Amino acid sequence: MTDRVLTIRPYKQEDALELLTDHKEKAWAKVNEAYGPGVTYELDGVVVACSGIRTFGMGEIWAVFGEGAKELKLTLCKESRRQVREMMEKMGLWLVIATVDEKTSQTQRDFLEFLGFVKTECYTYRKE
Repeated sequence: MTDRVLTIRPYKQEDALELLTDHKEKAWAKVNEAYGPGVTYELDGVVVACSGIRTFGMGEIWAVFGEGAKELKLTLCKESRRQVREMMEKMGLWLVIATVDEKTSQTQRDFLEFLGFVKTECYTYRKE
């Protein structure tokens, strides 16, 4: 029995193109190379997998409010919704996320929903 050789090397878009058949997915191969680190896994010289972290097209919303914001509640909500859309367009973003955890108040959650955010299941990895 011969030993199989697993090689891990920096990702190149051509690697993903060997694995993908869907035209839309193929378009992301170049984006993945340009906007984040990635690796390619070869088994006996054949590309078997690619992975990485894309840092393109996504943003994370943040906000800080003082006591005076309470007087402008509806106005701030409407204007914030407009501003989020405008900033996304200006920055070429296709996704904006909001980090919500046990410390996030119901008011903050309601604000996010008013802005157009929807609750989804998401896995995150945090550096320890």
